[in-house]
Amino acid sequence: MSDYTIIRAGTEHREQICALQTELWSPDTDFNDRYLRWRYEENCFPEDSHIYLAMHQGKVVGMRGFHGARWITGDDPQVHRCLMAGDAMICAEHRDRSLVTAILQQATADLAKRGYEYLFSFGASRINVLGLLINGWKTAGAMEPIGRETDSRGLMPRLRRQSRRTPILWRYAHSKALHTRDERHPFRHLDRHLDHDAAGMTVTRQLRAQDMAAIATLCQDPGRIRHQRDSDYLQWRYTNPLREYRFLFAHDNEGNRGYLSLGRQTSKLSIFSRVQLLDLEASSSALRNQLLRTAAEWGRFQEFVAWGTTLHPKDSELLAELGFGEIHEYERVRGCPCLLVKRTHDDMGPADWRLGDRPLLDPSSWDLRMLYSFRG
Repeated sequence: MSDYTIIRAGTEHREQICALQTELWSPDTDFNDRYLRWRYEENCFPEDSHIYLAMHQGKVVGMRGFHGARWITGDDPQVHRCLMAGDAMICAEHRDRSLVTAILQQATADLAKRGYEYLFSFGASRINVLGLLINGWKTAGAMEPIGRETDSRGLMPRLRRQSRRTPILWRYAHSKALHTRDERHPFRHLDRHLDHDAAGMTVTRQLRAQDMAAIATLCQDPGRIRHQRDSDYLQWRYTNPLREYRFLFAHDNEGNRGYLSLGRQTSKLSIFSRVQLLDLEASSSALRNQLLRTAAEWGRFQEFVAWGTTLHPKDSELLAELGFGEIHEYERVRGCPCLLVKRTHDDMGPADWRLGDRPLLDPSSWDLRMLYSFRG
């Protein structure tokens, strides 16, 4: 490790960071620059943005980013200033040299001095989760992905599966040429209903941040830890340059209101055909049911994914009725994705880790949404 140094990123490292992240964000460095600005400079809490770099002979060869989060507890809301970890990347020729551990250890020590008590991560892959667990992070529960995939036995899916198992051709498994029209444009069917009010249901590309924040405040569970969903946060969160979104809004004659948000990744490095259920709120169970059923039936998505842990049991029952089942078995049986927690100080055991009066490692303490991660 004597050939490496761990430093905090400065503006002079921007170009190298964008080049490093061509394996994670997008192969386009200009696009990566937009994402970097959006996530770390234009968010609601820019003062809580921290990026740590591994340097080798003056070159950026590794990165771990942290951005601000505001978790809320209690009826009389108590706001907790925390950090979310993400955007971990090590340059291919510098892997297997303990750089992940070195970056995490130095970042944790520095962030502790800056007054941060807890760090959080929505660990996505088995490798990422394992690396964090080795470094003292603890799991607060798995997200239990569920989904519905249609036409999985068709010609294009078979060609993609075969490509993944074939030398050289595996690089082209995500090519748009091996995807159907519905996979290349997953919102195509849903968009036929854009901006038409049908029995109190509207589909739109337009974010209604104030309306959504009001509904979220009305429906939130004060007994659990939840992220701050005010209009400023929602306005920022749904402008991710690497994502595309649709929103369903519903109301009934009794004054109940609700919304459902959907997202899909647009980067060439991502599974762009997968539509994800990011958030769902409604002031009546009937509206929640209507929103879920409408999204599934109008959307006719080739792949529609949700996190089972984040749903109400009645939601899960409806999705099962609509054909949803367990997916991503390889990661799921290893507890991925999951919420991971790290205390920056070692002055208490994990059993005593708390936000307000809620134990952090108890899954029942949390009201989680895919929205809070950067999966969608």
